[in-house]
Amino acid sequence: MSAMRRALLLVVLAVPASAQFRTAPVLPASVVRTAPLFAPTLPASGLPSLSPSFSPFAASLSGYAQGLSGAALAPSVQPARAGAAAFFDGAKARPAASGVSAKVAPSGSTSGRFESRDGAAIGYSLRRPARAQGPARVFVGGMTLPESFLTYLDSARSERADYTLNLRGLPGTRWSATGNLYDADAYDMARMIVTAAQSSGGRVELALHSYGTLVFQRMLQLRGDPEVARALAALRGGRVTMFAPATHYGDSETVAGPEYADMARAIRTFMSWLDAGDAYIEQWKSLARLNPLMLPQALAYEAWWVPQRTAGLALWSKPASDLLLQHLGEPWAPELEPARRALLEESRAYARDAGWQEAALRRANDTSRLDFKAEDAAALRAAGIRLDLVLSNRDQLIPWASARLLPAFFGIDLPGSAPSAGSVYTDETGLVRVLVADGDHYLPLKDPAAAGSILR
Repeated sequence: MSAMRRALLLVVLAVPASAQFRTAPVLPASVVRTAPLFAPTLPASGLPSLSPSFSPFAASLSGYAQGLSGAALAPSVQPARAGAAAFFDGAKARPAASGVSAKVAPSGSTSGRFESRDGAAIGYSLRRPARAQGPARVFVGGMTLPESFLTYLDSARSERADYTLNLRGLPGTRWSATGNLYDADAYDMARMIVTAAQSSGGRVELALHSYGTLVFQRMLQLRGDPEVARALAALRGGRVTMFAPATHYGDSETVAGPEYADMARAIRTFMSWLDAGDAYIEQWKSLARLNPLMLPQALAYEAWWVPQRTAGLALWSKPASDLLLQHLGEPWAPELEPARRALLEESRAYARDAGWQEAALRRANDTSRLDFKAEDAAALRAAGIRLDLVLSNRDQLIPWASARLLPAFFGIDLPGSAPSAGSVYTDETGLVRVLVADGDHYLPLKDPAAAGSILR
């Protein structure tokens, strides 16, 4: 670096931080309330109070970053680019994920990709017999574990073309930032359905688990979009099977108890803080594009923000990854142990990836804003789609009070406590069934035979 550039850097960095960060986001102490799944347990002292003359980016999470173990911090953290190119090519402030790409896939499957409408490369697995017959099937799994149907696909012979969609940030698809991740997932599901329809005479059926059921509901709400309309047309007269289905409308998270409502509020607050920080750095980049003399200051603030952002993602996603690893650490049936160990190893790697962490938090935040309505349920019936809702009587993630919400949209009033396994409820049209199964949240993985009897 020349003497003049060093002098310029010192002059620009001498500008008081308070002059630039007076309106920067500050994470309030109210978010530290402990909640299950995603809200982390923070130190009893709470978040540090911030002086108006101090940058919140430097103080808000740096203390917690120091306390995190090396395993908790994402190895994908990349320092701010040293060159000016990042500020003049429109690149965003968000650090790139490490791009972990290894994926546990069904035996005999091949990998494919399609381009999403925002230009991301979306991966999927395809298992196609020599003579595929009947509608193609598209499988979409959970929020943090997409291989919900791995053991079923490994154990069941199929005469159909079976596609497993890998949503962005999950194994098989690299993370790519997008304006609204939930909507992007819905459009990606629609494109996957349309892609599958092209190889199966235009007919497709869906098998969804957990978060995949929420993506389908959002896709249904976007039915005015031409591609979504094509996807729904491919499903007409077919079957959509939802394992561990969930829904959301209004403040329905309060049905599960106040801790779930607290969790949703805490995640919303953290994501607002994260987005505000990203936007602030983007403003500095925009200034640097207009005035190159601002480049050193913008580079300095990006270098300041990236570690805070990364520490925040690692901290707030850790309860979700810990819970997933805990569940995968419990033994399965002996014949399923190789699959469990493979998924556990894969999940450990991804839990340390910044893209996986951000995807999990954004999906948790976005789905809490879903507002499913009676007209959406009516649209599904009007499309002639048969819907099977499979509720596990021992689901450890979705309380029974929440599991009852989606069937209620179709006029199926379930009892206040989980009925015995094998119970079946049908709506007045005969298009919608509720099947109560003996199992937990991971039934398709832990009991492929039961999943096969349902999907047969």
